[in-house]
Amino acid sequence: MYKTNKTLYPPQFFKQPFINTGRWTIIFLVLVVLLRFGHLLRGLAGATLAFSAQLLALFIVVFFITNSAKKQIGLGKFSPKWWFISIGGGLIAGSALALFNRFFLPVSWDWILAMDTTLVPQALRELPLGLTETFLALVGAALTPISEELFFRGLLLNYFSIVMNNAAGDTACSISQPNLQCRTILPSLRNTHSLAIRNDIRGVSYRSHSFEALPKNNLRQRAWLCKPRLTHKSKALFDTRENSLGIFWAVVVQALIFAFMHLAHVGVEISPNPSIDLPLAANIFISTFLGGIAFAYIRIRSSSIWPSVLAHAAVNIAVAIF
Repeated sequence: MYKTNKTLYPPQFFKQPFINTGRWTIIFLVLVVLLRFGHLLRGLAGATLAFSAQLLALFIVVFFITNSAKKQIGLGKFSPKWWFISIGGGLIAGSALALFNRFFLPVSWDWILAMDTTLVPQALRELPLGLTETFLALVGAALTPISEELFFRGLLLNYFSIVMNNAAGDTACSISQPNLQCRTILPSLRNTHSLAIRNDIRGVSYRSHSFEALPKNNLRQRAWLCKPRLTHKSKALFDTRENSLGIFWAVVVQALIFAFMHLAHVGVEISPNPSIDLPLAANIFISTFLGGIAFAYIRIRSSSIWPSVLAHAAVNIAVAIF
């Protein structure tokens, strides 16, 4: 009977003593989100907690993740063209977003304007010698893009892609290995004892089984088993084939969490009275959700996390300028 090997599922991401990948991924996610929602306290205390969430997300990826997992989440080289695509696209998107909020929406719906008052406490605004502007520039253009991209489009996207594909029966497929043939074995082959072998040749992946398990005249099944699959350079993200479905939902889930976390900045208040400004909350939620989708798309297509970091930084810079 053919059995899927689940002894390594999900693969180990973290160093000891954080052995259980699923458990610790959720624990770290909850900690980061809770600290980020500490910003609801507003003032210096809220800013400190939100800043701590950024540092914790960065610390987890840099110090807790194994070297092999760092490669899986995209800490690698990328094509030079992504410098222009990421920075140029980010500046255009950020400028368009800022102009849309300014000229097409009521002032009360403009989350960018609202963040100017909620994100920076009065104590930081009074720093001398331009330290306030320097601090905000470092956080908005460096710390925030790096920490959020490494955590959301790196760790979470890779983990959720494995979880979603496993739920669909595609246990081998993850965002870090888009070139794997992630289809389940045909029902007629489940009773074989064939061995799955993956051969990577010039960016094309083949998944074959021992031909002894198949009738020699069954050319159709043999051809299916050896069917090549293009690597990430194909449009795998929004491909309707079943092996892309899990990755698609992983992108959606991480973007939803990313957007939900940003409600801590504007749209929701707990002091002096708990309240929700629905238009303002909906505006920032939709904007950051679409941003989470776009950054994930860049991460997948470029096979590296750094282009999405560049795009995120460019968006933040453009929004701050306008």
